[in-house]
Amino acid sequence: MIALGTTVIRAVESAVVDGKVMAGTAFTTLKIDWQFRPQVITGIITGMQVPNESHIQILEAFSDKVYEAYHIAKLDGFF
Repeated sequence: MIALGTTVIRAVESAVVDGKVMAGTAFTTLKIDWQFRPQVITGIITGMQVPNESHIQILEAFSDKVYEAYHIAKLDGFF
């Protein structure tokens, strides 16, 4: 499953029960960072985020190259 945005990751991963996403209404306090191992989300489509914000921590759950990518983007004048 590929998530569209970092907020979707928190919502979907919070709804996982026994390896399956369950429909419902709830509030999440799930923290996703480099130590988190996603259960159902395998990829993400997102824009560039400001470095050192919580969005970056979420992206680190999917790749250990996030800061390297930001460095390259900055050198290329992306932001």
